[in-house]
Amino acid sequence: MGIQTEVPERGTYEHVLIRKDRDASVERGVPMRFVCYGENTVSRSVEWQGNRVHTIFLRDHVSAKRAWRKGWIDITDPWFAMLDDQICEPTSIPQQAIFEALDDKEWKSKAEIVKQAQIKDSEWRTAIRTLIEKDLVKVTGATNRSYRYRRTDVIDG
Repeated sequence: MGIQTEVPERGTYEHVLIRKDRDASVERGVPMRFVCYGENTVSRSVEWQGNRVHTIFLRDHVSAKRAWRKGWIDITDPWFAMLDDQICEPTSIPQQAIFEALDDKEWKSKAEIVKQAQIKDSEWRTAIRTLIEKDLVKVTGATNRSYRYRRTDVIDG
């Protein structure tokens, strides 16, 4: 049985702990089993700070505390901080205003967005280009006059 490398979906665990003292390479690594009360899990080979390490994802605080006592290193806070840093969000004020103006499922024109967001026309080009590059906004249309914009996180229906 090979060692898993996929990180579980966020929200399915509350605590993240690692072991650096055992080989966690994908080729030679063997998963480590952790059993405690309501948790029974095997470690995964996950990249952390440039190295592959055995990582367990736990739901329960008591289990995490026991793992820590058994030699696992708690990286919960830095792990979630790293995940938060990876989330793409609008950063500048014009980007935030455009993103908020696109609050429904409707495709909107540049004029509608600029008016609703109350931004200057000169701020539009850089802000919308960045939002499209971050995959936060979709654009459709063939000519400048027929471009329409919509957030990527809306659900059709």
